[in-house]
Amino acid sequence: MPIGEIVACPFLRTSLLSLNAMPNTLVHIGIQGLTTRAIIKNSDFIWIYIAVVIPDLPWILQRLVQALGVDVNPFDLRQYVIVQASFFFCILLSAALSSLTHARIKTFFILVLGSLVHLLIDATQIKWANGVHLFAPFDWSLLNFGWYWPDSTATYVFTVFGLVYFLIMMCSSVRVSIGLSFKGGKIWIASGIVFCYFALPLLFIDKPFAADNHYVKTLFEKSERVGNYVEFDRNKVFIKDGSAYLKTFSGEDIMLQALKVDAAGTYSIKGEFSALDIVVVKDFHQHTAGFRDIATYIGLLLIVGMLIGNVLGFKSLRNVKN
Repeated sequence: MPIGEIVACPFLRTSLLSLNAMPNTLVHIGIQGLTTRAIIKNSDFIWIYIAVVIPDLPWILQRLVQALGVDVNPFDLRQYVIVQASFFFCILLSAALSSLTHARIKTFFILVLGSLVHLLIDATQIKWANGVHLFAPFDWSLLNFGWYWPDSTATYVFTVFGLVYFLIMMCSSVRVSIGLSFKGGKIWIASGIVFCYFALPLLFIDKPFAADNHYVKTLFEKSERVGNYVEFDRNKVFIKDGSAYLKTFSGEDIMLQALKVDAAGTYSIKGEFSALDIVVVKDFHQHTAGFRDIATYIGLLLIVGMLIGNVLGFKSLRNVKN
């Protein structure tokens, strides 16, 4: 699918913007950087920032699959990434990446600690129908502390802190080599772990469905919806013929009864199915448009720029020394 068509497609554009609706990347940069270096002394910033992305990688891959128009069942895809985003699979990917480094033990603990802190940060925000899996594959219940909304003052403060923290530490981030090593069969070890990272979620793909994570089971079993409770986290709501509609992750349009809004926007919804495609809204929260997405894109661009700067900066420094 051409890039222009991807950008123009409302469903894909909505999916790309949501990124599972967790705290923006700048929040993670600041808190994970401060926490990791407090626990693991002299932790390399490059691996701290890579740990920022690890728990979100499955959701990014989901958006890419959707954007590329791959023919895959959206329910199966959602269950797959729910499994892959769990702490257990973060540990697997951390093992794969750290196995390619000289200081593999230290790097492994930096990545695992960062992933854990990332998921705990995710759990602090109010997320209807959402949460994190710290104890999968043994427990598939979603953990969510629900302390504050994504649009609260706390999120804005942490976002600014994350940006300032990154800028202050930027020079230190590019002066240290990433320390990769491909000797002694390391590439084969890493490849084997990466294979497990992508293959093993298929063994547990039915677990999120059984636990009704993200209300996947409720939404899938359409004929049994009526009377069932449901929640939606940060979904796009649009107005058609004077009524409000919500588009689910599977692309289905559901009418929102008793939601009195005059304009489209991003909402979290609690309600109950009164018909196969109608939800009576019991409670809702309107989110600030654009803020989280912009902060996330800025954070991801900073991390990518840091990785490039790290490679180029270290090479330049090495050339000067030589």
